[in-house]
Amino acid sequence: MAHKADLKGLKALFPAVAFFQTDIQNDRAVEDLVRETRPDACFHLAGVASVDEFAGRPKECFRTNVEGWLNLLEAFKKHAPKA
Repeated sequence: MAHKADLKGLKALFPAVAFFQTDIQNDRAVEDLVRETRPDACFHLAGVASVDEFAGRPKECFRTNVEGWLNLLEAFKKHAPKA
């Protein structure tokens, strides 16, 4: 269920902000990104908010929303704890 956002619009609105994409369900990919970038902050936009999508693919959406969030928390705790 990997979704790729088109970041052109966000980059145009916020030119001073760096945007990155990775597979939030892949704990290694998330950890690598956080370790490499050492961000000051994170705006997590990868959650599934659609009730219809969640109803149709509950396990996949759960992994994105819960495991993905945990992957971010663990990576930040380890590599960017002040973010």
